[in-house]
Amino acid sequence: MKQKLVVAITGASGVIYGIRLLKAILSMPISVYLVISAAGRQVLTHETGYDGADIKEFLHLQGIVFHKDARLNAYSPDDLFAPPASGSFRHDGMVIAPCSMKTLG
Repeated sequence: MKQKLVVAITGASGVIYGIRLLKAILSMPISVYLVISAAGRQVLTHETGYDGADIKEFLHLQGIVFHKDARLNAYSPDDLFAPPASGSFRHDGMVIAPCSMKTLG
């Protein structure tokens, strides 16, 4: 069974860490459930020039090569019906990158 990993990109400086993480895990047969916060999109635009278009296209432009069995599912942080928003969603882990101490709690 393919692993499921939730990746959250926040508005903390250093969004490139999230991009590098995606580059590493999308080279493997993993289903990624990506959520980028509104502030995360702003920082992504500021630090990388992302124009708000399709995130998969942007990742390809960043040189990310998808494994043939990798899947990227991108969701809005406001989508209450997204699988990661459900308490019963089964996944193998979650990474918040970048993650500030405030986010970590």
